[in-house]
This record gives sequence, structure tokens and C-alpha cells, in this order.
Amino acid sequence: MQINFTPEEKIQLIKRFKSLKTLKQKFKFWEEKLKMNYIFFLFLDNRYYYFSRTFQESEKVFWLKNFQIRPTSDQVKSYNLFVAEQSKIHMKKANVKIEIYDHDDLFEKFNDQLNDTVNKEKFIENEIKKIEQRIFAEDSMRKHYNTDSRPRYFLEGYKEQYFNNKEPNLELKELNYLHLYSLKNGNELAKFQKLLDKELEKSKSKVIKLDSGKKFTIKQQLIALHYLGALSKIRENDNNASKQAAFLHLLTGNSFQNFRDALSSIHILLDFRSPKRSQFEKKDLEIVYNAFTELGNKTLLKQIEADYKGQEK
Repeated sequence: MQINFTPEEKIQLIKRFKSLKTLKQKFKFWEEKLKMNYIFFLFLDNRYYYFSRTFQESEKVFWLKNFQIRPTSDQVKSYNLFVAEQSKIHMKKANVKIEIYDHDDLFEKFNDQLNDTVNKEKFIENEIKKIEQRIFAEDSMRKHYNTDSRPRYFLEGYKEQYFNNKEPNLELKELNYLHLYSLKNGNELAKFQKLLDKELEKSKSKVIKLDSGKKFTIKQQLIALHYLGALSKIRENDNNASKQAAFLHLLTGNSFQNFRDALSSIHILLDFRSPKRSQFEKKDLEIVYNAFTELGNKTLLKQIEADYKGQEK
């Protein structure tokens, strides 16, 4: 940090800075004349760091306040946006760990994990629960630590986005860069939660479609009952296909005769390697598998996957 100027140089620097009109000129002045990033000054002058400052740092801050950038009312939004962007770059360079959310990044990571998950609906619900717990924690901090405004800004950003679809209002006043981060993080987390809400809705609608949309064919019903272990129970004590068909008719409401015909060749139906099965029939297992994925039973799915791979040989 270069502030070893002569008294005359200091006077000239202050005079030069006061003559500048635009934000761009002022930020550039810090880089070129004072040889430091303005964000570093904001860090030193930040109220949350105040009691951690060394005496030398306090002296430097006291003098550097002569060059503090005070945006006009029409410059406030540009100032806040610039500080947000520059502080992000500065923190990365300085290897300072600070929580910065981006809803697109969060959603991409979520999708990577979702693809490896069997019970997708439960996974989505758990991610939403994590966000709700975070909101509860921020609200608790807001109530118990009234000297720290960061939770208040976080909740403000979250609520404005989640309930009103609004971006943070950066035009009202010049913001402390940590308050700015809290505001934007709450807003980004709300965007992420809204994406999760949509995914959960889609996941649930898939289950509804299985119930009220297309129905299993007779063959697909028998395949499903087979993997559930029910078909073997129905057939274990009596090989009379008519009796079995009659029971299945009572169970499902579907045609007795169709069940009777399908049961007559049940050994072929359940042998997915059989050359007697048509290509159309080999689609039955895939359809049943897609329906069973909603149940999330890993053992059941692995058994079907093994047969599915077998039918491709």
C-alpha cells in the first residue's frame, strides 16, 4: 500500500481527486495514483473489521478517507454494482474466503447430484429444507445480534426475490460491501429455491401422470406384479390359469380373457432373452422400469436393470 507521499504530494493528490467527476475516474485514481485497490480500503474501513485493525492500519485508513468515493444519487446503483464486481475479483486474488452465491452455479451442482440419485423427489425436498434452515438461522441471528446488519440484508434480498420476483434495489443508498453481498446472496438463494420448487413440482407431476395418464398394458401389469413378488404368490398353489386370470380381473378390473391369454405364455413374457419375444414386447420392461424409478427401491431397480441388460444381449 503506497501512501509514503510528501506533504506537498498529499495536498496535490487530494486536490486532484476532488476534481474528478465520474466513478470510473475515481476508481482508476486509486489504482494509478494511490497504487491500491479501492476494495482493500473498504475492507480496512469496514465496521466489522474495525476492532481487528492494527494501529498502523488505522492511521492509513484515516488518511485514505480523503479519497473515499461518495457517489451522487444518480451514481449509487453503478457504484454498488462496481463494488460488488470488484470485491469479488479482489477477494479471489487475495484468497479470502467469502460466501458468494450464484443461482446458476448452485443449480448446476444440484443437477449433477440429482442425476446420481434414485429417490429424486426426496432429494429435492431435502435441498429445499436446507434453504429453509438457512433462512431460519439468518432470522435468529437478526433477532439476537442487532449490531450485525448482514442477516437483515440477507433476508431482505431473499424475501424480495422469493415473494415478489424482485432483484435487489441498489439505487437507494451506498452499501457496505458485506451488506451488498448479503443482499445479493439472499436474492440468489431465493432464485435457486424457486428452481428447486419447479423441479419438485415436475417430479410430483410425473407421479400423477403414472396414476392418471397412460395405464400399463396387461403384459406390463404382469411384469410389474412379477417384480413386486405378487405374481409368484398368486400362482404358487394352483397352476389353473383361469383361476389366476379371474383373480387378476378382480384385482385390476381388466379383462379376464386378456389375462387368461397372457398367462398362457407367461414363461415367455418373463424371459427377456427369449427369441420368441417381439421387439415391441421388449419395450415392456423399459416402461415398467421407468414407472418403478418413482418408488426409489434400489434393490428392485437393480433386479430390473440386470434383466434389462440381459434382454439386450
